[in-house]
Amino acid sequence: MAMPSRIRSPLAVIVALAVGGCAAAPRAERFESATVTATAGELLPGDAVRVRRFGTVVFRNARADAPMDVTVLRPLWPSQPCSTMLGFTADGETSVARGIAAPAFASLCFHDAGSFPFVVRVAGRELRGTVEVSAEAR
Repeated sequence: MAMPSRIRSPLAVIVALAVGGCAAAPRAERFESATVTATAGELLPGDAVRVRRFGTVVFRNARADAPMDVTVLRPLWPSQPCSTMLGFTADGETSVARGIAAPAFASLCFHDAGSFPFVVRVAGRELRGTVEVSAEAR
């Protein structure tokens, strides 16, 4: 009897989230995603993440020794063409994801253009960055 296959690649998960979560948007638009990975002392690929409107940002914990918390300075609300959200909850004017154990992740779709600061807390460190969302949707 064949065992069901498992998703082995984090990239496959990201693509599934980015495409599946924003599927309600008009078909003429394309969506993109970006990944922020918390490592031993830095954010990869860096502290500035860029996506277009309706893009999804995935925050991934690569620290096996500590859970990760993420706070994004952006109220949490759904929108019709963009509903990709995993692990985040509303906390006033911020969106938060807490207790993300490695190799898990949380994801958030950005439907409004702008600059959204975020803080990743892991292993007693605060790593700061910004999600830059362009007004142009593909």
